Amino acid sequence: MLRFRTTFCLLVFPVTALAQPQWRLFEDTLQLGRHSFQALAIRPSQVLVIGGFTRAVGGLIGQPARECEIIDIEQRKVLPVSPMNVGRSDFAALRTPDSNVIVISGVTGYVSTEGGSGTLTQTVELYERTSNRWRVLGNLIVARRQHTAIWLDDHRILIVGGRLEDLSSTASAEIFDIQTGVSQLAPPYPYSMTDLVSARTRTGRILVWGGRQGGPNSFRTNEIYEYTPTGWRLYQTMPEVIRSPSVIALADGRVLFCGGSQQETPQFIFPRGIYIERNGLFMRLQDSLLIGRAWHDLVHWTADSVLVIGGFMGGAKWTSTRSCEIFNIATGRSVQSAPLAVARGYGKVLDLNAPSMPRTVLAISGLDSTNRNTPTIEILERKCPERAVTITGARSLCPGDTLLLSADSGFVRYRWSTGDTTRSLRISSPGTYTVTATDADSCTATGDVTVTAAPGAILLHTRSTPAHVPIGTIWCDTVELLNPSDVPLLLDSLWLARNVEWSLPLHQLPLELAPGERRTLLVCWSSWARGEHRDTLVLTTPCGIKLLPLALLATDIQWKAHSSCGVTIESILADDAMTTLITAAHLVRIRDLVGRVVFEHIGDGQATPIAIPGGLRPGIYLLERDEVRSLLLVR
Repeated sequence: MLRFRTTFCLLVFPVTALAQPQWRLFEDTLQLGRHSFQALAIRPSQVLVIGGFTRAVGGLIGQPARECEIIDIEQRKVLPVSPMNVGRSDFAALRTPDSNVIVISGVTGYVSTEGGSGTLTQTVELYERTSNRWRVLGNLIVARRQHTAIWLDDHRILIVGGRLEDLSSTASAEIFDIQTGVSQLAPPYPYSMTDLVSARTRTGRILVWGGRQGGPNSFRTNEIYEYTPTGWRLYQTMPEVIRSPSVIALADGRVLFCGGSQQETPQFIFPRGIYIERNGLFMRLQDSLLIGRAWHDLVHWTADSVLVIGGFMGGAKWTSTRSCEIFNIATGRSVQSAPLAVARGYGKVLDLNAPSMPRTVLAISGLDSTNRNTPTIEILERKCPERAVTITGARSLCPGDTLLLSADSGFVRYRWSTGDTTRSLRISSPGTYTVTATDADSCTATGDVTVTAAPGAILLHTRSTPAHVPIGTIWCDTVELLNPSDVPLLLDSLWLARNVEWSLPLHQLPLELAPGERRTLLVCWSSWARGEHRDTLVLTTPCGIKLLPLALLATDIQWKAHSSCGVTIESILADDAMTTLITAAHLVRIRDLVGRVVFEHIGDGQATPIAIPGGLRPGIYLLERDEVRSLLLVR
């Protein structure tokens, strides 16, 4: 982590087609203007502002405050909150894993001159957001100010360096346990230093660097040290010495730092170099900040950019600034961005992700251009465009198949309702699929698609084909069809590949199958030629073409015509006016092959001719005589 006093302005994000961020004053102000305070998010839309120098007439001068306030960006208000038990400034603050807040040591007595001494406090306090109360957890072994602190794990905090009450710097380090309230000494830092910064690298190494030994132009080093349980290890030597640079952990876990102070007299010299973690070490990027600055703030604004905000500019004397920059990590370019409304130094900038505003940055209080505390708050809001994710891919799925759904490519992260995090999703079953996509600006969009079962009929089978069928015989068989989808299916494309010996009786198509319904079609064979007769029944469905081979062996023995269903095939002649059928049945019903009744007669049981008015068109029909069924061939 870095030094816990902060200041502002400068933007670092991609120098691309993104709109320039515009700051505006927040709807409310703090009750107390302050500097060298701390501010941490305790909820997605709430920031806790803690302590700091109030009633100040210059930098690092004033009364350390007990008072705290909450900025609520949902309500657009500043709300009162319980004060700390001990007022403090120049202190460290960390957020716990459960979003409570820890404050550590600091100066508590009035400081009358710039950078002057004041009484220190050893106390460590915890703010519990559920109860809105502060309580003292314990004490440090060494009271200090302008120190750095970083989590070692979920309950132990490493505290390093700082100033003592006589303003001398210290190398002492200790580990405070928030569960027990007890602090233990740790191996001392290699140098007595104040204004150190600390950070955890992408690989989990805990690094401390960037302090100075005393007052203006005092000793400072270009060495970065790694903390280990057995002591400190030299991690890297940098090309320049820097005091208290601004540090940020990027979204991918890498550490980036820039700015700070190299010299304070006769002029303030603030460096412009930008360093980023690459392959475990810090590398200087090709470009630099537009202006050297110190105690500024950084916000990871987009995937490739960082906002550099406010702080102090160097020169004969340091001056708080409104200026901001946008630095593109990918290209190494930095450009000027919209300035703050109010110059701010030793203030605090926080990046939030509130429910109503996916990206919100607050610039809070600090020293203005007159070197006095400003109670103002500024807000930078990036409203996400209203858009939906377009999903490409088929909208129906054939039985046994898979299909690929793909979301728009203009996003950096994806999450499907199945839990998958890839841009494309392969599915094997119908249903509704939703994807939430996040772009480089942290804006999200959703899309959904409903995939139905394709209305594809499955050709099941025919009955067992006999090995031998006499020539001259009319032999018919049934073919079963199934619609496995949840929508009706209309079949109007069914044919035989050769259509010579095998034929499809007329008037069977079109055939409509309800969801899940089975129906039968009739296919017949007749030939006077001996030998094997083959054909293929071809069915076209939305899921493709399905084929059913047909084959039988014709012999020269003539039989009575029959079907594989075990019913007699009767043959009658039709003319234009009347078809005559002789039967002794009480009930005679003739249906076409799709089940429609085309003729019905109730008889007296006598074998008398029955005339069918209008006759029957040539083809095959289903004939019902009482309880006996057969096929009727009309020629």
